Amino acid sequence: MENNETNQETGVYSSGRIPESVIGENISADESGNADCVNAFSNIDSAANDELVKKAVKKAKRRGRLQGFFISFAVMLVLVIAFIFSLYKIYRFEARLFLPGIKYATGSSDIITKENAAKLNKLYSYIDTQFLFDYSKEEVENGMYKGMFEALGDEYSVYYTKDEYDEMMTSYGNETFCGIGAYLQYNEENGATVVVRPMLGSPAEKAGLKKDDIIKAVDGEDVTGMDLDIVVSKVRGPAGESVHLTIVRGGKEIEVDIVRAEITEETVTGEVLDGDIGYIVITTFADQTDEQFIKNVDILLEKGIKSLIIDLRSNGGGYVDSATNIADRILGEGKILTMVDRNGNSEVINSDEENKLEIPMVVMIDGYSASASEILTGALRDYGVATTVGTTSFGKGIVQDVIPLPDGTGLKITASEYLTPSGDHIHKKGITPDVEVLFDAEKYINDGIDNQLEKAKEVVKSK
Repeated sequence: MENNETNQETGVYSSGRIPESVIGENISADESGNADCVNAFSNIDSAANDELVKKAVKKAKRRGRLQGFFISFAVMLVLVIAFIFSLYKIYRFEARLFLPGIKYATGSSDIITKENAAKLNKLYSYIDTQFLFDYSKEEVENGMYKGMFEALGDEYSVYYTKDEYDEMMTSYGNETFCGIGAYLQYNEENGATVVVRPMLGSPAEKAGLKKDDIIKAVDGEDVTGMDLDIVVSKVRGPAGESVHLTIVRGGKEIEVDIVRAEITEETVTGEVLDGDIGYIVITTFADQTDEQFIKNVDILLEKGIKSLIIDLRSNGGGYVDSATNIADRILGEGKILTMVDRNGNSEVINSDEENKLEIPMVVMIDGYSASASEILTGALRDYGVATTVGTTSFGKGIVQDVIPLPDGTGLKITASEYLTPSGDHIHKKGITPDVEVLFDAEKYINDGIDNQLEKAKEVVKSK
C-alpha cells in the first residue's frame, strides 16, 4: 500500500501539472495588451496553493488505499475459497473411504488399505441404507473388531468390548465373587462351555449341576463358541439375583434357574491321610493360591507328614505366577519353564535354592488339568521329584497377554508358548501320566471310593 501511494503522488506532481481551472485564474496582460501565461507556481497565492496541494495529496492517498484494499480483499477471497474447497475435497475423500475410527494403511504391516477401507464403507452403506431391521452401529463396529480375532482360529485370542473387559477384570482371579459356584472350562472341539465341577455347598451344587454338564445358553443367549471369560462374566452377577441356564446333559436340554450368592472358596485345602501322607487339593491358580499352598505345606510338615500328594484334577489353570511360585517352593534351584514368542525370543523362569521340599511326591491330573496346572506338573515331573497319576492332561501350553486399550476396551492374545524344563511342547498334547488310572465314577458314587486317589496313595507309599 505504501508503494502504491508513493507512486500516485509522484505521478501527479513531478511533471508540474496543475488543474486547468487554477491555470485559467492566473492569466494577466502586459502593457501592449498581449495576454501571456505567467508561471502559475509564482503567481498563485501561496496559502491557496498549499491548501490545494494538500487536498490533491489526500485524494490521491485515499484513491491508492482504496485500490490496495480491493486488491488485498480479492487475493484473500481467492485464498479462502481455495481453502474451503480443499477441505470439502478432503472431507468427501475421507467420508468415501473410512468408517469411524478407521485409517487406511501407511505401512506394509497395516491391514486397512485405501481399497479395503472403501470396501468396508461400501458394505456398511448397504447395511445403513437397505438393512430391514433395527441395528446398533456400535455393535456393527464391535463385530468388525471381534471378527479380526475370530479369524485367527485361536479360541484364546479375543477382543473385549468395554463392558466385557470391565466384567472380566473385576472377577478374574478373585477368591471371593458373586455367582453360582462352579468351575467351567472351554471345549475347543465343539465350542462348548463345560462344568468341570460345582463347588461344595454352592448354589450350582444345590441346583443339581453336575460334572460334564454343557452350558448352552445364559439368560436365553446362546454361548456356544463364546470366550470362556465372557461366559463366566455372564453367569456371575449380583448376589440374590437369578440367572437362567440352559444345560445339555446326555443329549437332553434342561432349563434351570440358579440364585447367585457370594462365593468364597479357599483355592487350596490340605489334610493328612493314612497317618503320614499329606494331601493338598489346588482347585485353581488365583492371586493368593501360592501363599495358601505354602501355608498348607508348612502346617502339614509340622504334623509330621512323610510324603505329599498334590491333586490338580479339574484345575483349569489361572495365574502363571502362582504356579511358578509353588514350583519354586518345591524344586530348589532350577528351571521351571521357558516361554518363547513368535520371534524365537525366550524368557526363562527359574527357581532359586532357598527352599526345597525333599519328600516323596505324587501329582494327580486328568483331562481338565490345564495351563498353570500343567506348568507345575511338567516341572515336578521333569525333575523327577513327583510321579504323575491319573489321565492325560488338557494340553494348553500357550500363554495369553491381556492388554487394555485407551478407549476402555481390551484384548487377550496368545503371545507365547511355554516349554517344560526338558523342552517338552505340551500344547494340544497334554502330559501323559506315569501311572494311568481312569476315574471310576460308579465306584465313587456307590461306595464313596476315589480309585485314582487310592492309586496315588499306593504309589507315594512305594517311593
